[in-house]
Amino acid sequence: MLNIFDGKPQTYIDCATEYFEESYKESGIPLDTVSKIYNGQILTKEMVLSIVDELEDWKQLENDLIEINYPYKFKDDSEKGKSK
Repeated sequence: MLNIFDGKPQTYIDCATEYFEESYKESGIPLDTVSKIYNGQILTKEMVLSIVDELEDWKQLENDLIEINYPYKFKDDSEKGKSK
């Protein structure tokens, strides 16, 4: 179970695919998106929507990202979640 913490995006995809079953896009969880997240790139709306067809609660995701101090930018004109 702890192998998910091996730092490899593909390991996360394998575990998440099994755990979340079909709550992601039918095409699967994209390695490119997960790699960007693992590398700490700013999470964008496009990245989220590459994993899921739609997200029910964007505000909850924003709150979760703030809690873990992960940078995100869901709107074109403002960047959120970055430490100042």
